[in-house]
Amino acid sequence: MSDALTMEIKGLKETQRAMEKIVKELHGSTMLNAMRTATLVVQRSAVTGVPVDTGRLKASITPEVRTAGAQVLGVVGSVVKYAAKVEQPGPVRAHGRRPYLKPALLENQDKIFKLLDNAVGMIIRNNSTSGGGA
Repeated sequence: MSDALTMEIKGLKETQRAMEKIVKELHGSTMLNAMRTATLVVQRSAVTGVPVDTGRLKASITPEVRTAGAQVLGVVGSVVKYAAKVEQPGPVRAHGRRPYLKPALLENQDKIFKLLDNAVGMIIRNNSTSGGGA
């Protein structure tokens, strides 16, 4: 007489397909749009906090969303050569250093996390109600 235990798992393949779809959609339009909105939030805040002399640096602060492998990246910055010098901490001189990007990110981190959390939640909800969930 055998005391063997038998177990059957149903729906595993369907669950795996649904998870693969969710992972793929984490790089799709819903996440890209959320990251785009997050970069705009940071850009607006940075523009209001940047020191202004000629306005060139202020006008050059731009948002960008890009993908790098499995990552969705939001970048806010400037191509103006002296932008990094203004951002870096150090002695304040006339029109000197005054961080504007890092404070903009820190002041808005709760909004950013909420935007991205909502996007992930939407992706998961859409996949669990479309017959892909277990």
